[in-house]
Amino acid sequence: MTTITKHKRGFFGWIFLILFWAFQAAMAVLVYANTYAANSAANDEAAGALLFLGAFAVIGWFIWLLGTVILGILVLATRGKSVTTVVAGRHEPRF
Repeated sequence: MTTITKHKRGFFGWIFLILFWAFQAAMAVLVYANTYAANSAANDEAAGALLFLGAFAVIGWFIWLLGTVILGILVLATRGKSVTTVVAGRHEPRF
C-alpha cells in the first residue's frame, strides 16, 4: 500500500493562488510591453525615452519581486490541511 499526502486548499487559499498566478501573468505582459516600447523608439527622442523606460523597468522589476514575495507568502500560509490517502494496489519499489 502507498500513502499519498496532499494539501486541500480552502476558499481563501484558492483566491490567493489565482491572484498569485494572475499577478505573474500581468507582470510578464508588462515586461514584454516595456521591452517592445524600448525597441520601437528610434527617433530623436530615443535617448530620453530609453532613460524613462529604463527607470520604469527598474520600478517594474521591484514591484514584481515585492508582489511575488507577498503573494507567495499568502499562498503558502493558506495552503490548507494535510490530507493523507492510502492507495491500495500499488507496489512500492524495493531497492
